Amino acid sequence: MTSPITAVRLAAASLALVAQAVMTPAVAQTAQPAQQAKPAVKKPVAKGAVPPPTTAAQRAALPTADEQQLAAAELVHYGRYVCDEKIEVFVEKDQRAPGYVDVRHKKDIWVMKPVASATGAVRLEDVDQNVLLVQIPYKSMLLNVRSGQRIVDSCQHDNQLATEKADKAASSK
Repeated sequence: MTSPITAVRLAAASLALVAQAVMTPAVAQTAQPAQQAKPAVKKPVAKGAVPPPTTAAQRAALPTADEQQLAAAELVHYGRYVCDEKIEVFVEKDQRAPGYVDVRHKKDIWVMKPVASATGAVRLEDVDQNVLLVQIPYKSMLLNVRSGQRIVDSCQHDNQLATEKADKAASSK
């Protein structure tokens, strides 16, 4: 008598062989002739992959920052952030477009629009809507908006680290 696991493996292998035998003629019949040109297909961004940075054309088309955006830009912590696994993110004022921020991660640079929220968080929104940097009192995170995944997490600017230490010291008293 065979074990249930062996029986399942044999059944799965049999199904795979049957599926291969059935599918092979269908694939041969539906193959396209080599002369036909295939339409260009845009490759989707792989899950978790870092979206491309802002292009020069997108940078040139930036609208002028309004008062709210300029005020939000004043709340941003500019400089170096140290993230999980010693990964670094750099946030700098965009010198060509007042009220905008350049966020650099590895070789990518995104132009982002600062947006303040009622909760005190500051969102830096990529002008191409691919990436988002969220800045809260103790940490920041860089997110891939399209896949919904974090690119890097637990990023801390010196100001955030100081705020966290001060709050912990005050709560321990």
